[in-house]
Amino acid sequence: MSDRRKPFVQPCAPRDDDLAESIVVEAYLRLPLLPRQADGSWVAPLTRYGRFELRLIERVGATPAEPVLRVELLDLQAQAAIESRSCEEVEDAVAAFQAMIPVALTLHAATCAGRWDSAPLALSRA
Repeated sequence: MSDRRKPFVQPCAPRDDDLAESIVVEAYLRLPLLPRQADGSWVAPLTRYGRFELRLIERVGATPAEPVLRVELLDLQAQAAIESRSCEEVEDAVAAFQAMIPVALTLHAATCAGRWDSAPLALSRA
């Protein structure tokens, strides 16, 4: 009788795409459980790098065609949005989140190195 055990397979870490998707989907599912902001929107933090926070925002659209989701990169110290992207679907929010992570990391690294002042830089994308 031969020993036909399966060879040991090292479990792999989740792919970055999978991790980003799980972060955004979890935040999206949490939105209705969070208190509404003064403007009627819901805000869920996605991740934070020092004073820079990526957030998922859902608001009631003025028209049915208007996107209700946004991913925003916020400078918490200046209380100013650095970048904001409208999203039609949760998948769009995942893509926006993935695209903004390097921006947040770069800004955080510049802050740590003393190359970023406290004046906000607004880069808005619809």
